This record gives sequence, C-alpha cells and structure tokens, in this order.
Amino acid sequence: MIPDDAPVSEDMSLYRRVHPKEIVWNENDRCLRPGSGVFKDPEMSIHLDDVLKDEEREPESVLDGKPQHSLVALTAGFVKGEEQAVRRTPIPEDASHGEVCGNKSQARRKRFARAAEFVVLREDALNPDEVAKMRAATDGGSE
Repeated sequence: MIPDDAPVSEDMSLYRRVHPKEIVWNENDRCLRPGSGVFKDPEMSIHLDDVLKDEEREPESVLDGKPQHSLVALTAGFVKGEEQAVRRTPIPEDASHGEVCGNKSQARRKRFARAAEFVVLREDALNPDEVAKMRAATDGGSE
C-alpha cells in the first residue's frame, strides 16, 4: 500500500476520465482530443498510476461504471511544469484517486488538452459529427 504522503514521481501517469461530449475534433492537430474544459477544475480529479499498479489494476479499471467515458493520461512532470500540485486524495471506493491542484487558465487548459494522450477512446460513444470529421480527415476527404 502506498502512503497518502508518498511523493509523486515526474514520470508517473495521471489518468482523467473524459465524457464523450467533451471529446472534439481538433482541425489544427487533425485529431480527436479532449476539450479544454475537461481540465478546468482547480482541484481536478485524477487517478494515480502507481496506486493502480500496486493494486494490480489496469488504468481502464477507473472507467468501471462509466461505459461511455474515455480515458486520457498526462504525466505528473507535465502538470507540475504547469505550476500545478499533484495530491494523493484517496476516497473509500478508490485508493488511486488524486487531484491536480492549481489555477487553470484558458491557455493552460489548452496545453493540457493538447498534451493529453488517449489510453481508452470509446468512439462508439462520441458525437457523430466529431467522428465524421475524424473519418473525413483520415480518409483524405477533408479540405
């Protein structure tokens, strides 16, 4: 068991659930990505990879009970570089729960959105318009 006050290493993955309505097509990057609003909370809930590993859980397990949500990852080093603190805040139903704390300006939220990598992308739950934009771009049908 990892103590609540254990340091969070720079290379640790931090996972955040993303509702399907918050996944958008980004024309500049030509990819689906979480919208910047996903990262707006001053005390943003995340899940810590070291606790998941300690419990022999896959990252996807944080989606249990959330069949439409996708999952993205950021590294602790990235968020710390954005003047954020990473706290371990286990809750009774999930010891891997934590928070990324700090002011999240619009510019910072955009950087979070661009840096986030999908671990699980549930395309079947996405807005059909966003999926159509993705398919048009990847099929060469986009201008």
